[in-house]
Amino acid sequence: MSIVALSAALAGCAGRAPAPVAVVQPTDRYMDCTAILAEVSGNNERVKQLAADKGLKTTQNVAAGVAGLFIPVLWFGMDFQVPGDDG
Repeated sequence: MSIVALSAALAGCAGRAPAPVAVVQPTDRYMDCTAILAEVSGNNERVKQLAADKGLKTTQNVAAGVAGLFIPVLWFGMDFQVPGDDG
């Protein structure tokens, strides 16, 4: 029972520190439509990559959680730091 309580307490501390991005960048005033579309496209690709990474990490954590029912030390291998999760 104490292992469950300890795991719950440590899970609350897990995660990555947020890295906020400024709403307005210094170079925004010099961007034309082509540059804006290129930036949007790059951001969309980054979102797709982060979603794929998050799905893989979730699968790994589920596998470690289930295996941890039989070998509890495997729970220490779970990774709660989700890539790109800044909130």
